[in-house]
Amino acid sequence: MTALKNIIVVGGSYVATYVIDDLAPRIHKTHRIIMIERNSHLQHIFAFPRITSVPGFTQKAFCPYTNAFHEPEAPAHSVEVVHGVVERVLPDRVVLGSGEEIEYEYLVMATGTGHPDGGLEKTTKLGSVRKFEGIQRRVKESQEVVVVGGGAWGIQLAFDTKEYYPEKNVTVVHSRTQLLNRFHPKLHEIVAARAAQIGVNLVLGQRVKLPPGGFPVTGPAYSVELADGRKLPADVAIQCMGAVALSGPLRSLAPSAINPASGYIRVKPTMQIDAPFPRVFAVGDVADTGANKAAAPGFYQAQVASRNIERMVRGCPRSELERYMPDTPGIHLAIGLHRYVTFMDPEVPGGEPEVKFKEWKWGKDGEDASEEAKYCAHSGADYVRPRAFLKKRVSSLAMFLRAHKYQALSKLESGYKPALLVFLWVSLLLNAIAAYNLAILPRRFPESGYSPAEGAIKYKQLKFHRGFADDVPIYERRPSPEVDAAWEDLYAYAATRIPRSEAVKMTNKTWPVLDEPGNYVIALEVFHQLHCLDMIRQELRLAAGNYTRMSRAHLRHCIGAIRQALMCYADTTPIVWQWSPEFNEAIQRDDLVHTCRDFDEIQQWAKQRSMGLLPDLTVYIEE
Repeated sequence: MTALKNIIVVGGSYVATYVIDDLAPRIHKTHRIIMIERNSHLQHIFAFPRITSVPGFTQKAFCPYTNAFHEPEAPAHSVEVVHGVVERVLPDRVVLGSGEEIEYEYLVMATGTGHPDGGLEKTTKLGSVRKFEGIQRRVKESQEVVVVGGGAWGIQLAFDTKEYYPEKNVTVVHSRTQLLNRFHPKLHEIVAARAAQIGVNLVLGQRVKLPPGGFPVTGPAYSVELADGRKLPADVAIQCMGAVALSGPLRSLAPSAINPASGYIRVKPTMQIDAPFPRVFAVGDVADTGANKAAAPGFYQAQVASRNIERMVRGCPRSELERYMPDTPGIHLAIGLHRYVTFMDPEVPGGEPEVKFKEWKWGKDGEDASEEAKYCAHSGADYVRPRAFLKKRVSSLAMFLRAHKYQALSKLESGYKPALLVFLWVSLLLNAIAAYNLAILPRRFPESGYSPAEGAIKYKQLKFHRGFADDVPIYERRPSPEVDAAWEDLYAYAATRIPRSEAVKMTNKTWPVLDEPGNYVIALEVFHQLHCLDMIRQELRLAAGNYTRMSRAHLRHCIGAIRQALMCYADTTPIVWQWSPEFNEAIQRDDLVHTCRDFDEIQQWAKQRSMGLLPDLTVYIEE
C-alpha cells in the first residue's frame, strides 16, 4: 500500500477549515491533510467584538477541533490536527517551533492577520476566555469607555457596549474622517446616524498616541491622548486596529512573495504564491488578492485553491487551473445587540450601494456548548451562534424544508457574483429542466403516467438565454431580494389539492387532506426540481441576505433529482456551432430556440389549487 502524501494547511480559521472540508473528501485516497494551528480551539471571531464587553457566553466563541473533519466522504485518517506554530516553510517541509519537521507535497497558508506582539503564539480556550472575561469586568466597572479604531470590529464593540450599558459614555476614535473607510461613504452615514441614535460619541480624523505595551485593563483610570494634543478620559481603552498579516513563516521560502508594503502574500489568480513554488498556496486575509478582507472572499479563495490542488494531484495541465476574481466588497455588520445591516458597494462607479436592515432577537439562552462545538468543528466556516442568535427562515420554502426535515439558518451574506461554473449550473440546468423536445415525449401522458396537470400542458417555442453579457435573466443576476423572490416565486404554489376523482387515476397513491374530505395533496415534480436547484444556488453562496446551509446529504439529493430530471426529459434540441468573427472560430450557441412546455400555464394550474404550506400529515386518515 502506497503511503499517503501530506497536504499541509497552516492555520485553523474559517477559511482554513473550508479548504479542508472542500478538499479532503476528494483526495483522501492519496493524500492526508495536516492542519497546523496554534490555537487549541477554533476561534469564532465574529463573536469577539460582542464578548469583549458583553458577558454570558464567552466560552461559546471557542470550539474544539475534536473529530472536526471526519465524515463518510472524508474518513478519520484523512485529516490530522497538529497544535503548534510553524516558524519556517521550506521547499518540502515545515519547521515547527518545537523543532519538529513535517514534510508536504502541497501547502496552503491560511494564517490570516493578528497583532504583531504574539500573533503566532499558542493560545488555549481557558486562557482566551479568561482574557475576555477580564476585559468584560473592566468594562462593567468603567464609566468612560474608549474604542480605538472605527472599522467593523470597533463599531460593533462600541455599539454592543452602549446598548448593553446605556449609562456608560462610549467613544470611538478613528484616524480617518470616514468610518469603515474601505466601503462606500453611504455606510459611514448609516453607522454615524446609528451612533447618534444610541449615544455613541465619534472622534474622527484623529490618531491615538499608543503607550508602550498598549492600554492597560487593570489599575486606575487614565487618559487617551490624541495627535492634536487633546486627552480623552478613559477607565478602559480597547484597541481595535493594528492587525498585521501573519506571513512571517513564508519568508524562509519565498521572501519575494511577501509584499514589503503590507506584509501580505502575493498570489496569482490560481491562489498559488507569486514565486517559483507552484505547490504552495495562500488564501484568506493573509493573501494579497485585492479582495476585501472578510470571510466570504476567503471562502471563494479557499475553493479555488482546493480545486486547483485536486487538479494538480490528478495531473491536469496548468491551463485547467481555476482563477479567482475579486468581486464587489460587502459586509454584514451588527449595529447593536438587536440590529444589523448588510451592505454591498456599487458594482459600477457612480452607482448606488445595496443596503438592507434586519432585526434579530438576542439573549443569553445559548445552546449546549458541546452541541455548538460539534457543529462548529464539523462545518468549520459555518459556526452556529447561541440559539437566540439563530433566525429561522420564513418563506414559501417552509413546505419543502419540512418535507426534507431540514431547518434553514440565518447566515452571513456573501454578495459574490457567480463564476462561469455557477452560470452553467443555474442557466443550463434550469433551462434544461423546463424544456424538452416533442420528438421523444408525446403531447399526452400515457395512461400509466397520468398527471392531474395534464390539461394545463401547452407547448411554445422559446429561445434560451445565454446567461452572459446583456442576456442574463433575473434568476442568474447578482444576489438581491428581488432575485431571491423571483426564485421562490417559481415554486411558491408547490402544494396543491386535487379531488379524489383525479387522485385515483394516478399511478402512485397520495394522502388525503385532513379536514377536507374528498381532497388529496400533491406537488408537481417540476416545483421540487426548481426548489432543489434553488437550494444548490444558495449553497453556492449566490443568494442575498439569509440563505440555506444544506447538509451534504440534502445537496446530493438535489443534484440527483436534477440529474434524473435531465435524463428523464432528455432534451434533444440540437446544439449548434456558428462562426464568430470576434473569436475567429466557430463557437457553441447557447441561445437556441427550444420547444417547451409552457411553464406559466402549469404554474397557473398549481396556483389555482394551491394549499400554501403542506397540511398536517401526522394524523392517520382511514380511507
